[in-house]
Amino acid sequence: MATSPPGTIDGGPEQVHLIGGYPDEVTVVFMTHLPYNSTVELRQSSDVNSTFVFSGSRHVYSFMQNPSMWNYYHDDLFPFPDVKIKNCGPKEYTSPHCVYTSDFIHVVKLTGLRANTRYDYRLLGLGHWRPFRMPAPVGQPVTFGVLADLGQTIDSLAVMRHLKDKLDAGDALDVVLFPGDLSYADGYADAWDFFGRLGEFLWDSVPTAYGIGNHEYNSGGENYANFLPRYGWPSSQRSRSDSNLWYSFEVGLAHVIMLCSYCDYSVTSMQRTWLQQDLRSVDRKRTPWLLALWHTPWYTTSTEHSMEEGNVMRESMESLLYKFKVDVVMVGHVHAYERTAPVYANRAQCDGPIHIVIGDAGNHEGPACGWKPQEPEWGLFREYSFGHGVLSIPNATHARWSWRRNQDGEEVFADDVWFQPASMRCSITHEGSEVASAPLVI
Repeated sequence: MATSPPGTIDGGPEQVHLIGGYPDEVTVVFMTHLPYNSTVELRQSSDVNSTFVFSGSRHVYSFMQNPSMWNYYHDDLFPFPDVKIKNCGPKEYTSPHCVYTSDFIHVVKLTGLRANTRYDYRLLGLGHWRPFRMPAPVGQPVTFGVLADLGQTIDSLAVMRHLKDKLDAGDALDVVLFPGDLSYADGYADAWDFFGRLGEFLWDSVPTAYGIGNHEYNSGGENYANFLPRYGWPSSQRSRSDSNLWYSFEVGLAHVIMLCSYCDYSVTSMQRTWLQQDLRSVDRKRTPWLLALWHTPWYTTSTEHSMEEGNVMRESMESLLYKFKVDVVMVGHVHAYERTAPVYANRAQCDGPIHIVIGDAGNHEGPACGWKPQEPEWGLFREYSFGHGVLSIPNATHARWSWRRNQDGEEVFADDVWFQPASMRCSITHEGSEVASAPLVI
């Protein structure tokens, strides 16, 4: 176990993170080595004398260690597996050292909160108070941090520190969107604990919406087993989903949809049926911007992950996203940054979604170096550097997207553009635009 944070009881809490996106609800997840009650104290930062106590639940799970041999490496921050579990896998299922059992995972939902309000919370009634801010109310300006394919490296840590610096500076950062590939544990369950400790300084202070990547699904027998107890979206009637692998929420001026690239997405699937119902329910007067996220790109010019990986999902779902005028799509998987023009059916289309590949958060596999030499008509910007993105939506007609390279520092925008909603793009002209600080993408 890691050393307990100052002022807390021995053996925890640790790996603290906030899951959410709603402006009035957030879920606190943390772990302890001993079976303490799942309680969280909460107070408004402006009224430290009024404290409320929320109770939740705790659970433990077990997992057969099955680390992927090809994924071992010694550099950076990832914990190298103990030699005794290197041969663990299906053939060693009777070996006790191949069984990982988690510490107690506590899940406490905080409800009835005020949007855009600063709070402090304390776990188990002991230790230090942790600050966070609830996201913007529905219908108001909102800002998202966006990253994917993070891992546990020096670059991973730099990305998290850049986001934390924004929070500490008081910059608006309502929600972080994280469409998959978190820890790169790949069957080595202990690495999930290391990941939780490494990024706690950030994830305990900003609500984050997590999605599934291939490293949560098919690497080392993961099959969601380590992801779901720790980062699965808490069930809520407002998400209108019977699965915590795909869901939606409203925050600020946006309706946000998180899909699962590694679940059934066929025309008759539950996920697609849910997606159609969810899209039909969106009130564009209430949330004029419609964002969609998942892991595997539908549009990319990378030579390491071709578009064929996402073709079946695209053929099943793209017409729905186009019909209901999804504005921006954000995905991961390709360890690089890429931004398209509005696109639909593999052609530049003025009222199609803009697709952004943001799988460049620093994982140990390195940048996905290599682009197809002939860039398609929908290709606009591509670079294989590590970094993260920020999407700010100040009103119903404009949104600003910026991508920041790690090596440039937080304040240098390597790609900085303004978007308008898909429904407005076909009539846009650059002349007379009120947006002057960055290019306007048609």
